[in-house]
Amino acid sequence: MTRKDYAIWVVLFLGLFWLIGCSMSMKANTQLSKENYKGAITLYKEHLAQNPDDVQARSKLGFANLKTGRLDEAASEFESTLKAKPGYPFSVLYLGLVYLSQEKFDKAIMTWQGYRNKEKPLVEEEIKRQLTLLLIAHKQREVLKSLAKEGCDRAPVSSAPCLKDMKGFAIQQLVKQMEASINKAEAAQKEADELAEITEGDGGGCG
Repeated sequence: MTRKDYAIWVVLFLGLFWLIGCSMSMKANTQLSKENYKGAITLYKEHLAQNPDDVQARSKLGFANLKTGRLDEAASEFESTLKAKPGYPFSVLYLGLVYLSQEKFDKAIMTWQGYRNKEKPLVEEEIKRQLTLLLIAHKQREVLKSLAKEGCDRAPVSSAPCLKDMKGFAIQQLVKQMEASINKAEAAQKEADELAEITEGDGGGCG
């Protein structure tokens, strides 16, 4: 085999390897869009085994883990993504939600304070709004925890459940509300971007 033939085979092999990896990532994205999160997790892991530096795939793996309740795994993937690409908006957004789900309020607040996304100003504005609400909720919760502890310590056994017994439910409701608000902002941003494209297109006609 000549050197030229060898080079051709190397190029073909690398091209095939790239296509296989790309195909796996596309399959994972399809499963994610269908909300088949467990299937997406399997495919993203296979893809990342061959492409460990794919930040987008790793962040989506984190998202799929979040959706299936694997909070520690989700946090790990998002944190790895942000080490490789600091400030990556998708990971910052959902890592904040992971921390909130884990009741790590200080980490959630600190993470969201670093959210910046020039391409999605409506989402960035909504994150700021949610961050303000989170700061208020955190302060209120600390006061309620203090009052509830005192009340629970004094209350008879037969009394109504204390706040500490219901905090998990309250946190999950808060996470769902915040994610729903952010998703609305995402949809509004997409609509605004599409409208801008149409407007720009109209500007190119004869006048």
